[in-house]
Amino acid sequence: MSFGENDLGVFFSDFAIDANWKGTEVKVIFHNAYEAVTLFGSDIESKNPFVEVQDSDIEDMAQRDLIKIGGTNYYIINIQADGTGITILMLSKD
Repeated sequence: MSFGENDLGVFFSDFAIDANWKGTEVKVIFHNAYEAVTLFGSDIESKNPFVEVQDSDIEDMAQRDLIKIGGTNYYIINIQADGTGITILMLSKD
């Protein structure tokens, strides 16, 4: 099921923040989830930043593109379209 562009526009205008990608302002919903896992008996903790963005705003985005959110630069490491008009961009600081 795909939402109409106007439906997504209202959602993003209410919940999104500004990001900058290649000099263009893009509305994103930013998540910076804490993640803890145990690997080979050792606890590993990290942040797992990602954003949700409208498909119409990212037609030319690619992995390793730089996106600036709240004064912090992130690299796009994975692009996951979900088929509803929204794409998840997995991010990394390096």
